[in-house]
Amino acid sequence: MPGCVKNLEEGPKKNFLPQQIIARKKTKEALRKEIAFLKKSFGRPRMKFSMVFESYKLRWEQYKEFDPFMDASATQPSNPWMSDETMLWEINSPDVHIPTDSRMKKWAISFYELINDPRGQCEFDEYLQKEYSHENLHFWCAVENYKCCPRSRQKEEMNSIYK
Repeated sequence: MPGCVKNLEEGPKKNFLPQQIIARKKTKEALRKEIAFLKKSFGRPRMKFSMVFESYKLRWEQYKEFDPFMDASATQPSNPWMSDETMLWEINSPDVHIPTDSRMKKWAISFYELINDPRGQCEFDEYLQKEYSHENLHFWCAVENYKCCPRSRQKEEMNSIYK
């Protein structure tokens, strides 16, 4: 019968012996060494500076064509921070029907860029409706909103996701 120990078979073995438990207990000296090690590790960086620098450099190279402060020639029309022309803000506003090329290039960098741009999210939703899977995007957005909502509204948000 399953689950029953037969006389001819070995019974369930103990995974430990009493002397092993005593050997596994940490002594005061071992705990002091561990505390000293952890205190020392607070001051140590977790990544090498060269790796951090390389990461920032790659990010700068990716985003420099979209930021008018990093590359003055990046913005067409002119930088609204430096001149009185506001055309750049108008063509990049969320309610524009046709997104600019630079905006679409930025969406290609990452999914995060696409979803955080209201126009990009709208375009992605239209695409997903053609594929009959736009509910997935709505669910994902609802979960992201749930993560940021105040504790007092979490129950309401959860019920709205469930429905």
